[in-house]
Amino acid sequence: MYFMPTLLIGQQNQPNSQVSQLMETFNGNQYVKVGNQWKVFNSQLNEYSDVSQNEITIHYVTGVPPSAISNFETQHGLILKRKSDANYYNYDISNIPLDLFSLANNLNNSSLTDYVLLPNFGSYLQTPNDALYINSTLWYLDKIQAPQAWDITTGSPNVKIAILDSGTKWELNDFGPGVGAQGAGSNNYSNVLLNTQDTWASPNDPSTGNGIDDDFNAYKDDYKGWNFESHTNDSRGTTNLHGTMVAGIVAAKTHNGIAGSGIAGGWSATNPGCKLLICHVGTNEPSSFPTGVYTVILVVDGQILDAKGLSIL
Repeated sequence: MYFMPTLLIGQQNQPNSQVSQLMETFNGNQYVKVGNQWKVFNSQLNEYSDVSQNEITIHYVTGVPPSAISNFETQHGLILKRKSDANYYNYDISNIPLDLFSLANNLNNSSLTDYVLLPNFGSYLQTPNDALYINSTLWYLDKIQAPQAWDITTGSPNVKIAILDSGTKWELNDFGPGVGAQGAGSNNYSNVLLNTQDTWASPNDPSTGNGIDDDFNAYKDDYKGWNFESHTNDSRGTTNLHGTMVAGIVAAKTHNGIAGSGIAGGWSATNPGCKLLICHVGTNEPSSFPTGVYTVILVVDGQILDAKGLSIL
């Protein structure tokens, strides 16, 4: 696909200054040549885009007759590749001996041409439809270039992340499990790591476990993590939503049309996100063990994380 360059070059993501570079300005845009490749800054992607060096696009002045356009093409050695309904003519210039910008300026100075464009290659970024992303509440996602990362990966259930915090309200549909027979929330999938060896009769009610430590990890009915503060299997916490917000930043369901967008929250039921192991280690601070944070981490790492193939990073 092509982006028609209409934006001025910026200062971010500039090519390596150690590489020999040429600079050109054309129609208000500044171009830089790195090696053999011309590039133009695309502020929509916050990066430099490669310029097509074998093609050029012309929009002719309204009313120019086809015969004049045909003569113009012959005069300049332009080989027509395609013409759009909006009267953009895209030409092959690979056999023209002039350099790109000499040719572009010659064409642009003609009384027949309205303007000349140098096509550049770019890509569309994955953009979630979640409300808090659309209204820019989650401004940090663009700041850390999450859309660019989502073009590479949106998270994987093979990656498990433990949230050691004030608990996470896993019943929210943006995490799953939520409502429904399978307790999977909207889109019928869950980003919460479920211990299928210690399930509950009702997927949203921690009190409906069988009261037995079925997987012999010393935590009874730990279907959705563990509460180290109250020593129960309800890892949601009560008054402090910090853990819920942290879990949401990491892997709230992305592109499910509601609430927030997780950095690694997946994109759909066929492409779910990373799995969250919920560990409530204290409402306002880690308080489960008298020796503090280090002991909490050791206990959680040794008794919960190791058993599920996770580790403290």
